[in-house]
Amino acid sequence: AKVDFIQDFDAIGNAYDFQTNSIPVAGSTAADLSGRTTIHARETRINLELRAAKRFRAFVEGDFYGDGNSFRLRHAYGEFGRLLGGQTWSTFQDISARPLTIDFEGPDGEIFVRQALLRFTQPLSKAVKWAIAVENPTPNIAVPSGEAGAAQSEAPDFVTTLRLSGAKSHVQVGGVLRQLRFDGQGGSPDASTTGWGAHLSFNVRPFGKDELMGQVVYGEGIARYVEAL
Repeated sequence: AKVDFIQDFDAIGNAYDFQTNSIPVAGSTAADLSGRTTIHARETRINLELRAAKRFRAFVEGDFYGDGNSFRLRHAYGEFGRLLGGQTWSTFQDISARPLTIDFEGPDGEIFVRQALLRFTQPLSKAVKWAIAVENPTPNIAVPSGEAGAAQSEAPDFVTTLRLSGAKSHVQVGGVLRQLRFDGQGGSPDASTTGWGAHLSFNVRPFGKDELMGQVVYGEGIARYVEAL
């Protein structure tokens, strides 16, 4: 059970998270609003884990961060050996290179998304692991006014990563290839293009419990994977 006390001294669009893309621009109507106090327990989390023998594991987790404090599914997956299926962190993401922040939103500009996927992980040595996955596509397309249709892909997102781990550090590289497609209705045209991205992340411990971590990402059509975009 968790409680958050948030004090905003100026106008902000999101009362619960520090989302920089929600901060009103000076001169806009929304910027005329003042700050506010918010106290909530939406971050409260419940999970259940089941293990059978050595090769099977199932995990379900949710919180109350949905609209109107509704229950929200975070993780729901099963693992059998090297195969994982269900909803969890994207294979393109490196959750162990994500710094902990006081704000629940976390740092902006990082790769951060949970979605349904099928993933196979193959150890290549004691220090190297390779993973390949197909993940749920959710294309973000700004549809021009007057056009009718839906953004929907005909293929999953294809993701692969390679991770090198040491005693106190790791480096991970990954790539994603995806289809971005608009399926027009009536007289609206169909449109499709290819999105791609590359991601490098690391985490090292140079002194004691201190950690140095970082991420670099570059691509086109991967806003779905980037926090606060």
